[in-house]
Amino acid sequence: MKKRGHYCKTCASLPPEKKSEMAAMNRLLNLPCRLSKEQISWLKKKMHDKRPDIRALAKEQYEIGMV
Repeated sequence: MKKRGHYCKTCASLPPEKKSEMAAMNRLLNLPCRLSKEQISWLKKKMHDKRPDIRALAKEQYEIGMV
């Protein structure tokens, strides 16, 4: 079952790029300690994201996950 995000008026009015950035940031911050192959693959892609905040957090999470 897929989780549904919240849809308050403030968030609903945000541009798609900002929603995407917030979703990626939320997923990065909620990664488990043990990563699946799918999560590692997603994380590697995010390490090359065009958004500097996402890229930096992905690199940090990857380093932590690979220890």
